[in-house]
Amino acid sequence: MQSMTENQSSRFDFEFEPPLANLIDLINEVLAGLRQPPLLENPAIEFDSRNCFPHYIVFAIHSAKNNTVELMVYLEVDSIRVDIDRIPETLEWGAKDIEKSRGKVVEFLHALLSGYILVDTRGASRFIQIFDAHGFLFHSMSINNTLHFFTRMYLFRSKGFRRLFMPIFEK
Repeated sequence: MQSMTENQSSRFDFEFEPPLANLIDLINEVLAGLRQPPLLENPAIEFDSRNCFPHYIVFAIHSAKNNTVELMVYLEVDSIRVDIDRIPETLEWGAKDIEKSRGKVVEFLHALLSGYILVDTRGASRFIQIFDAHGFLFHSMSINNTLHFFTRMYLFRSKGFRRLFMPIFEK
């Protein structure tokens, strides 16, 4: 696999800074493990052209399949941030985390893109469970969305709301 510094896409009129190019290589490693085209050539990935710079890039990952989770990914020179189902900063890895345990970050992103995701909303709290492609629990987390609590936006949903999302990419 060619690195981003060797093979810049014509999709952008600039070259990415080396730290960001390394993060793009990491995402490409995850996509290659799922037998998907690289980040800059993948039709399932939609870039936000207003937020693409040499040091920062934002993209959404969509699937042609029904009932897949909405993922927004933010790559900066020093971090990766993933928003799951419009929940801001659901996952975040800093440069030191990525450098120290790159394999674990790749494994996590692989599970996120090829597994099932259950989002359970109870009032202002959201509980997210990520299952691998075989249905085994990979990771779970709880997020208390104070903004929803104060704005009462959660009242538009029933007291308990669960949604199981299908894998974005097949393994």
